Amino acid sequence: MKRLTLLLVMIITVCLAFAGIDEYYTFNATTGTYTPITGTDAAISSDDIISSAIPIGFTFPYGDYTYTEVIISSNGWIGLGTSQTSSNLSNQLASTTYVPVIAPLWDDCSLAAGTCEYLLSGTAPNRIFTIQYSNLKWNYYSTAMFNLQVRLYESGKIDFVYGSTDGTPNSPSASIGINMLPGGSGWFYSVTPGTPATASTTTENNAVAVWPGEGTVYEFNPVVAVPNDLAALSVTGNTTPTAGQSYDYIVTVRNRGSNPQSTYQVKLLLDTQEVGSVNGTTIQPGEILTYTIPLDTHYSRSWSPLW
Repeated sequence: MKRLTLLLVMIITVCLAFAGIDEYYTFNATTGTYTPITGTDAAISSDDIISSAIPIGFTFPYGDYTYTEVIISSNGWIGLGTSQTSSNLSNQLASTTYVPVIAPLWDDCSLAAGTCEYLLSGTAPNRIFTIQYSNLKWNYYSTAMFNLQVRLYESGKIDFVYGSTDGTPNSPSASIGINMLPGGSGWFYSVTPGTPATASTTTENNAVAVWPGEGTVYEFNPVVAVPNDLAALSVTGNTTPTAGQSYDYIVTVRNRGSNPQSTYQVKLLLDTQEVGSVNGTTIQPGEILTYTIPLDTHYSRSWSPLW
């Protein structure tokens, strides 16, 4: 049978070329109230343990990717998606392997005397997924307990919220921050607590030894690049379709701009030839929509077969 090589291209609008995490997020240190949650147990009340995949409850946009699941480590970090498979205490925000990671207190910690819970709250499109570490030991043999939360917002915003402690850490050497694909210099925010706290995208501080303090909030706020900025985040479908068959392709679109958009098309191309398209529907700032583009390989004789 003839097999066809299909180049999948999503044409929506001209998007900016992003060159680092600071073009996706800004950092801000502020204060707020730490409000404990009662949620679902993540089942990681031990030392050096990682959770199973946990659904976020919404599609979380992060850079040019989206995630619907997280894994949680007892060592004070959360992995977006399911690519991480170990609890990893190495606290390397500049890594190109341990990415994407959300790290409120990445160190050799332990939840042997504590718990981790998660809770989905709010209504679309303003839902919040909260992950709460209660009575976390920093480091694993510490007698002091620490309480903190991570909040993932449906808009893409991330908060680290720090609660109470009953002592000081024991031989701490932590990283606090976030990283995103592809990883490495320029693709992380590494926070140094202080008054004010600072965050670097090129110099990693993996020796944080000071608790940020109860009521401290570190915000990572999504950047709105331009008013009109639609982006095709992903496409799924058969990239080597068989001639004479019909297929559906699913394209995920996000409005990264500040204006609603209603006049656009999502197109599928074979090289430079359009082979399928659908009209876009109104999409609000920060909203994510999916489109199904049907493709019938009977339609044309212009396919180039790959034998």
